[in-house]
Amino acid sequence: MKNKNIWYFSLLLLCFLSLAFVVLVFSKGSNTFSILKKNRSGEVVFNNNKQEINDPADVVESFYSWYISSEENMLTTGAYKTSDLLTEGLKNRVDSILSSIDKESFDPFICAQNKATSFWVNSAEISGNEARVDLEADWDQVKQIIPIKLNLLHGKWLISDVVCADANQKEAVDMEIRKIVVYYQNPRRMFKEVNDCGIVYGLERNVKISNDEYKQLLDELVMGPSKSEQNLGYESMFSNKTKDLIKSVKIIKDIAYVNFNPELTKLIPNLSASCMSQNFLASINETMKHERNITKVIMGIDGSSEEFYEIVQLGCSKENNFCDNSGF
Repeated sequence: MKNKNIWYFSLLLLCFLSLAFVVLVFSKGSNTFSILKKNRSGEVVFNNNKQEINDPADVVESFYSWYISSEENMLTTGAYKTSDLLTEGLKNRVDSILSSIDKESFDPFICAQNKATSFWVNSAEISGNEARVDLEADWDQVKQIIPIKLNLLHGKWLISDVVCADANQKEAVDMEIRKIVVYYQNPRRMFKEVNDCGIVYGLERNVKISNDEYKQLLDELVMGPSKSEQNLGYESMFSNKTKDLIKSVKIIKDIAYVNFNPELTKLIPNLSASCMSQNFLASINETMKHERNITKVIMGIDGSSEEFYEIVQLGCSKENNFCDNSGF
């Protein structure tokens, strides 16, 4: 009986210690803002060594973790000037921007008025002494990609520019938030006996719309389904790897000319496969035609519709105005 009581007491003590550990971990985490980092494949990676910051993406992650987690308004106090991760040129430009606007109405470091609910830091694209890191900001399903530029100065990467979606900072504050619909496959919504690669389903998103709304619409599409959208069954060939796929979109009357970057076939190597091409065309067509303002979509690669329609094995026909390139 005595041994049994000891066993119960030990079990109770173990449960108590486990609960205390969980409470301790969460209490510490509640005051820390975490910014997640992605590699080139879009997978989340963790930087466990914060002592040495020798990668542009680590610089961006370090600065924004410090900036976003602060309880004070660093624009009002000027605390951002104390960061050794910013160039003096950027600090001076931020000063100039703040002198012409209300500090509470726009934050030039996050290109918005309010802090986002989450941030993702992508891998760096490095060219000599210059680099670019895309910072993905999410305001409860309103998403925005903020390009961060860096320069290598005296052996150290420093943030030299934050490129907001609109060149005019004041206008960026007033960008309209609209509901858009992008189209992806979703096997969960499809009848089991149906096996049609060209069937896609609409998915609503709330986004900030700039002047080039049709290109932005397709930019949203080719970023692919988010993790939460994938959990709902949406899937696509589009992903973070294809986010720069759209070169331009031009509207002439009711015809949309969609021009893809030359890397199209490298980013989607199986595009010539029957099922893949059907799904690709359906996603682009249905997304562009959703508002019913567009009746026809003509696609091309770097201005050549002949090259595109040859790859998807359709050729020139009445459907694509016999490979009309006039709108690219």
